[in-house]
Amino acid sequence: MTTKKPVNITFDDLSELAFEEQHVFLTGFLYSTPDAKWVLAKDPHLKSCCLLKDGKAKNKIVISFLKNPSPSTMSAVTIAGDLVYSETESAFQMRNANLIDACPLETYFIASFGIALVFGFIFLISRYTSSKKV
Repeated sequence: MTTKKPVNITFDDLSELAFEEQHVFLTGFLYSTPDAKWVLAKDPHLKSCCLLKDGKAKNKIVISFLKNPSPSTMSAVTIAGDLVYSETESAFQMRNANLIDACPLETYFIASFGIALVFGFIFLISRYTSSKKV
């Protein structure tokens, strides 16, 4: 594992990369394959049965997580890990990976509800205090 500062890359950068191993941040869509592998793909809504078969190695990376996440094809996630190119599989792999920003939809719902509740409370207080002045 390298000790250099992580580099932000995109799937488009993979065709230009020539390195042994590099610690990177990469954003994509996370899938779980039927044979229990994790794949980070450039595109959303892919069929999990065909993730590793279609020959677009530059658009998919096999991920080895330190702690397995739950898959989310609904929104993009950012993963940090050690990116290596496997000559035997002719594909990129990310080792020692960690999910960086996986904020579930429920969190946004709860935050939105809390904000609406605060504004509702402020509205009621202002109506109550304005009716007392008359």
